[in-house]
Amino acid sequence: MPAYLSNLYPSETTLLSRYGIIVGTVGSSSVLLGGLITALLWERSKLVPLYLTAIGGMISSVFVLLMLFSRNIAGGDASQGVATLYGVMSIAYLTAETWLGAMNSLIALLLPPQTKTFGLAIWSLVQVLIYSAGPEIIGLALRNTEPDSSAYLRDTRIALAVLIPVGYWMAGIGFLLAIPFVKRDLAGDFAQ
Repeated sequence: MPAYLSNLYPSETTLLSRYGIIVGTVGSSSVLLGGLITALLWERSKLVPLYLTAIGGMISSVFVLLMLFSRNIAGGDASQGVATLYGVMSIAYLTAETWLGAMNSLIALLLPPQTKTFGLAIWSLVQVLIYSAGPEIIGLALRNTEPDSSAYLRDTRIALAVLIPVGYWMAGIGFLLAIPFVKRDLAGDFAQ
């Protein structure tokens, strides 16, 4: 995403540092908010992390699309596009990152004591693999396209506009479909 945004707004010299600031501050605040929401609603339902993950990602996908097309939305005006980008990026991270802390609590709750650490390590490994593999896959798919060309920008936009929303929605639907099974697991129905 940062490379795409740099190509979309080549004259914005501070874009990457502002991107990092938004990801860091809004993302961290969102993780804390997800933890707070989970803590406040934990007695009512232990399924809050699943809802935060599923619904947050689905909502975020809309704002990710707005990020990708921010310059088009602004009628090609770079300064207005950047303003739009920063706004929708903040909302995208606010809605997308609430799950990080909350989901760890649910995974720890579901795992038996002797496997909690290993289970959380596997979960973290999967996150790192997905986060790092996505950009590499897109880079490999575009390896025969000149990075400074309009074709590269167009193809990257298409790849991101398909992969991110489809991934978020598939994961969201999967998490929502898992709710009845997690309820049964929490009730001890799967215990041996």
